Amino acid sequence: MRQSGSVLSVKGVTKRFGGLVAVSNMSFDVAEHEMVGVIGPNGSGKTTMMNMISGAFKPTEGRIALKGRVISD
Repeated sequence: MRQSGSVLSVKGVTKRFGGLVAVSNMSFDVAEHEMVGVIGPNGSGKTTMMNMISGAFKPTEGRIALKGRVISD
């Protein structure tokens, strides 16, 4: 499951709150020793994304893996 050098893998992640889609089909990988910044306007889903990665929110769809281990189930 782990891609070469990928520490964090986010694939096809969507989060819905009722009829509101906060994050839609987000995918990205973060490699070992890579630094990533997240920017965007208010309401663009940055905090929701971090809440899903940390486990505070469960994604409605998609998969999040940390060091090859799925953490979004």
